[in-house]
Amino acid sequence: MDSTVPGPQWLPVAVRRIPVVVHVVADSACSNGNVSDALVHSQIAVLNEDFRALAGTPGGSGVDSKIEFFLAYPSGQRRAVRGCRRSGARRTLPGMA
Repeated sequence: MDSTVPGPQWLPVAVRRIPVVVHVVADSACSNGNVSDALVHSQIAVLNEDFRALAGTPGGSGVDSKIEFFLAYPSGQRRAVRGCRRSGARRTLPGMA
């Protein structure tokens, strides 16, 4: 098993930041499937806690992968709420009846 574990020369050194755009699809009235901006931001924070193995979080016992996620602007958009693109579904999706 030790032969499959890479040596220290393969450990990440620099933090890599990955831009994320979250697509929120809700029904046309935005009553089903719509999530708040706060929930989107909190889930990005959870990803970072786990991938960065931050002490005091559920991911704290892991190894820092040196990967961070951040909310990016959707392509071509410069809106006040970054990283979240919202749209209403034109048809009912499974579980959105």
